[in-house]
Amino acid sequence: MKEKDNYIILGDSEKAEEIKQLLMEKYGIGKGEVKTVFADEVSVKDLLKEVDFVPLFSKKKIIYIKNCEELSKEDCELLKKFFQSPLPDVCLILTGKEIKGALDEYVDIETVKDEETSALFPGIFRMRSPRDRKKVISLLKEYIKHNPLDFPTAINASFVYIRNIVKNQKKVDKTLLDAYQKLHRLDFELKTGRIDKKEIDIFVFTLLP
Repeated sequence: MKEKDNYIILGDSEKAEEIKQLLMEKYGIGKGEVKTVFADEVSVKDLLKEVDFVPLFSKKKIIYIKNCEELSKEDCELLKKFFQSPLPDVCLILTGKEIKGALDEYVDIETVKDEETSALFPGIFRMRSPRDRKKVISLLKEYIKHNPLDFPTAINASFVYIRNIVKNQKKVDKTLLDAYQKLHRLDFELKTGRIDKKEIDIFVFTLLP
């Protein structure tokens, strides 16, 4: 399993639910194979022991931990080992308000609120078709020209556009799924310094569906 089948998403439970649905479609995971727990009601040590023993022919499973701000320092250290060596048949999603230092480098999204994006890109909220791609790119280019290092806002606007297409089409096709996951990868690599922030326009414009 690729590293990006495991997510830590802070401040945006809606995006976490969208990612869960994307993973379920990608791997054919049934609702019964999604385990949702709250960080203050579960022992991470026991949870990891439980998922470590997956039957040989089992499908992939999703472990969804909510309220990750309630995780202890020890829990975060255990989960860091999981992110470093993920299990091949488990997708892990953590969501909440914040996360302790041990897992900082694995955070995918510290969300820019949709209302903030709406103020900066009002037109994007009306764009619901791949035919609007050129208009979206034009808006993003103009914003990045004047705010070259504000990649979270530009990426969030791109997510809004993709979500609009999904809602309009009422389905997730492979092109949209790939674009969504690549944008998450881009967000992660920008935050960890693996890609120069000045090159964001090149990557965003080639990723948009």
